[in-house]
Amino acid sequence: MYESEGPFLTVYLAGGSPDENAAEHVWLRWRALHEQVADTADTDSLDAVERAVEAQQPGSIQADGRVLVGAGGQVLLDEAVDASQGGGDTVRWGPEPYLGAYVRESAKTTRILLVVADQHSADIHRLVVAAEQELADVGASEVRGAAGNKVHHPRGGQLAHARIQRHADENRARNAEEIAALIDTRVEQFRPSIVLLAGAVEARAELRSRVGARAAVLLAETDRGGKDVNASEESLTEELLRIAEEHESAERAELAERLDAGLAHQTAVQGAGPVGEAASEGAVDMLLLDEHDTGVDEASLLRECALTDAGVGLLPEETVVRDSVAALLRYARS
Repeated sequence: MYESEGPFLTVYLAGGSPDENAAEHVWLRWRALHEQVADTADTDSLDAVERAVEAQQPGSIQADGRVLVGAGGQVLLDEAVDASQGGGDTVRWGPEPYLGAYVRESAKTTRILLVVADQHSADIHRLVVAAEQELADVGASEVRGAAGNKVHHPRGGQLAHARIQRHADENRARNAEEIAALIDTRVEQFRPSIVLLAGAVEARAELRSRVGARAAVLLAETDRGGKDVNASEESLTEELLRIAEEHESAERAELAERLDAGLAHQTAVQGAGPVGEAASEGAVDMLLLDEHDTGVDEASLLRECALTDAGVGLLPEETVVRDSVAALLRYARS
């Protein structure tokens, strides 16, 4: 998107409570934004964004919100985002896309790969926990090991007890290996912040010992939830939200610590001027934003950092930086 020539049309539609008149309401909201820039924005870009709005399910826009960016008669970005946490419905036409609200919402989102397992199979869910503790399941699948249900241990006194026992153990191990392999694949595809194991204790232990190195460092476990009929989905949801909140807080605290250390060793800067200079040199490794305050020339900073593959993070509310912006650097600058 940033490699496209501007100017850019940036549209935010806030999320809310959908109703039976969602289509009409979304259309009227879009037309109100359209009128604000009709005399200045490129007609082709306005038409392209309008077609994208019409193509969406009105209920999904009203429930989740939307950000759209158009330029040169094309839609370059069309994503769900809760703009109600920012300025609500807004539209801008300018030399850069205005993605501060979108970036902040993305930075406050935690991706969790949830694995609910027993000895035979596992349900694997790709979950996204948004800023306001909203949980969305963006993809689920069930994997059943090739050994199927053939993992029951024999009862005492059965003929050839040892042989049957060994066969059951082998089946259970084979199932776990296949499930662990799929977990590794999902980690590569989904890139979660956390891999949460739930379900039977024995099944979790089998998977814990078999997943690859990348998944292993992301592992967490919970006793809540499971595949049996008595498992509480509500309890598991509460646990997921708690884990996501703790993860986001810890991530922000770590960024603040890295910033303090970086400022002392010239591997971090703060303030619009120094951050802008570092960004233009490709020296920014992580752009750090205030959660609420938009810094000076933020749109240009986001563009420079995106073009050099820099990350974006949010600082804790108690951390105050000059001009509401700071950066961790790839190397020391004098």
